[in-house]
Amino acid sequence: MLLLKIIKMIKEDFNKIKESEKFKAIISRARLVSCFLNDDQIKKLWEFNFFSEETKSTYTFFVDNNDVVLKDTNILISRNQNPEEVMLGNLKLEEKEVISIANFVLVKKYQEENFSKMILSIESQNRRILWNVTVVLKNLNVANIKINDRTSEVVEDKLFSPFTKQ
Repeated sequence: MLLLKIIKMIKEDFNKIKESEKFKAIISRARLVSCFLNDDQIKKLWEFNFFSEETKSTYTFFVDNNDVVLKDTNILISRNQNPEEVMLGNLKLEEKEVISIANFVLVKKYQEENFSKMILSIESQNRRILWNVTVVLKNLNVANIKINDRTSEVVEDKLFSPFTKQ
């Protein structure tokens, strides 16, 4: 039941953004390329990133108290970038399941580490929806786990330090 509620909330917010008269000019020329859970101390909001091929820009929207808000606009650094569209209608996993899978990986592989902050996003790669889980550890290392939405499989798992050159 919770799965349906979260997916329903994501889809409802997405539809409110798509149908927004205020931002119709932007949305009509852009496609959804990622969703990001902004879970701060006060509110838990999903942000929706749209990409415009025409301007090579991303536009970040969220819905707050039924109002569509344009958070920011960014021009992609590489003009060759062309992010894939995310099809929310195909979403299978819910946030709670993704966190459970990520926690399993974290405990299994990084059991000596303590977790500080977890960031969730939804993106599309090679025509498959991926949940991208980024976890900041207490020692300031970062664990990145990518989970296939359709199969629940961990397709990538890496640990890195933001202080060393990648």
